[in-house]
Amino acid sequence: MMKKIYIVFIASNFKSGKLIRFFTRGRYNHVAFSHEPYISEIYSFARYNYYESLLGGFGPEYSNRYLCQGKDIDIKICQYEVTDEHYKRIKEKLDYYGKTKTRYNILSVLTYPLKKQVELPDTHTCISFMLELLELNNNITINKLETMLSKSVIYEGNLSNRLSYVAALDEDEFFVRKKRLHVWRKNCFYYYWLFATLVRLHI
Repeated sequence: MMKKIYIVFIASNFKSGKLIRFFTRGRYNHVAFSHEPYISEIYSFARYNYYESLLGGFGPEYSNRYLCQGKDIDIKICQYEVTDEHYKRIKEKLDYYGKTKTRYNILSVLTYPLKKQVELPDTHTCISFMLELLELNNNITINKLETMLSKSVIYEGNLSNRLSYVAALDEDEFFVRKKRLHVWRKNCFYYYWLFATLVRLHI
């Protein structure tokens, strides 16, 4: 018995997304997992807040957040079949990351233009997380994964045309600007953790 899962490629309107596409020369800068083809909720590693690009980790993303400022975006959805056993492992990993403190590997993203991936403990990028779910080689890029799944595309076009509904953007905490002191404290803690990790790994 086979189960269907969905891999979503996203070309976000955020500045960081445009910068990633500039360096990779790819159409998409983000990839996420979905249980269903209409992607009302997807899962990935990404920033937690629009105004805090360094702070991120695992969590659900509501697709409407990518329709910020009234601009639509391009997406591609691929349908992928896995065995019952593989699907069970995927659910276990989603449950694990939902309960475990993990972080977005911003260092790997920053070194991406240099064709170098920096692996840090308890961290992921969107692509490394997706490759773990699919149980594929960790050296595969978003561009290469898109090519590998070229025969599995079920939708390609605007995000707004795919969503069964679009919730109000102001309901998503992703766009709520946090207090400066709150952001400063979080950033200081993150930089301390990053520095300590690099020293420990002798990077």
